[in-house]
Amino acid sequence: MGEKEPSPAVFGAFDGMTSVIGVIVALLSASPSSVVKAVIGLAVASAVGMAAGEYLGDPDRSLRNAAVMGGATLVGTLLPAIPFFLTSGHVAQVLGGLIAVGMCAVIAAYRSHFESTVRSWVETFSIFFAVVAAVLLASALTGAGA
Repeated sequence: MGEKEPSPAVFGAFDGMTSVIGVIVALLSASPSSVVKAVIGLAVASAVGMAAGEYLGDPDRSLRNAAVMGGATLVGTLLPAIPFFLTSGHVAQVLGGLIAVGMCAVIAAYRSHFESTVRSWVETFSIFFAVVAAVLLASALTGAGA
């Protein structure tokens, strides 16, 4: 991987993962098929949008970086949602949460190759839990997921 590639991969995967958490929490009371449909729509739109944004924002117009960003966003969005394709309810929620925490561990470990190990782990998990807290607060304030 080149020097610029870790950033799009980490950015895309983390963005996809945290975005899908918001959708899943908002749809907790919906049917599993509604969650799956929403996740597929989010995954495709996010992947295409992030790839296009990476391409347009890169002065070099690197298709490779755009593909890395789009692919990472797609994977980051779909992985925590896999349990909702297979089951529903609390089982899917717990498994999705465990997958998201595992993804954070992979991202933190990868980032530790480029910066302090402690800093990469603390930052990655702090931001993840801040996103989860913000999503839960927004959900509680709007009545989503009830």
